[in-house]
Amino acid sequence: MGFVEFPLVRLGLVLLLGIYAGPSSPFSFDLHLEVACYCVLLLLFLCFIPSGAQSRTYLFSVLAYGTCFCCGVLLIQAKEQRFNLVQEQLNKKVATSKTLRFQIVRQGNETAYNVKYEAKLLDKEQSGLRFLVRLKKDSSCHYLQIGSSWETHSKLTKIASAKNPGSFDYADYMKYQGIGLQWSGATHSLKPLHKIPLTWQERPALWQAQASGTLDKHLQQQENFELLA
Repeated sequence: MGFVEFPLVRLGLVLLLGIYAGPSSPFSFDLHLEVACYCVLLLLFLCFIPSGAQSRTYLFSVLAYGTCFCCGVLLIQAKEQRFNLVQEQLNKKVATSKTLRFQIVRQGNETAYNVKYEAKLLDKEQSGLRFLVRLKKDSSCHYLQIGSSWETHSKLTKIASAKNPGSFDYADYMKYQGIGLQWSGATHSLKPLHKIPLTWQERPALWQAQASGTLDKHLQQQENFELLA
């Protein structure tokens, strides 16, 4: 028996196909939800029919594949709906506030021009909303520690989509990380705030950064650092 012939493998492949087709599906979230519910109900109904009929086996397979496909579409569409709702809340907050207070929760990659961080908004009503921080690398630049809190009067902007066809779309990538807005600026435009403890979900990122800093300090060869990091 081949690997693809296992029922769970085939159902998983159909689920992945639904996730892939979700963003380009012309049908709404509610319609896919209705179809999935009908498929589940029919599957339960078939369970009470005596087995043996060939048509029952084919129908059961079609309904199972249809359920998995719809579930894949629902997963990606629900993620997109939540993303749009979060960005709408974040836009409302930025439009009505004169200052932006945030906490660094994760360090991203570093380029020749900036250092990227993931930050969460510090606000009682909309606490935990995430956005991207692009810290410009200039003469006054210093790295921000995970867990540090800052205040600025600058506004958030939308992450720009790729302009060249076929190139990597960073905005689309960040969209599936739940982030659609960014703050870009230099260190001198940030004002430090009092220290706020991280949640238990955010602490592993701090421990990882501390371990990487220790390795970078004591290891002489860069290839050894990259391997252990």
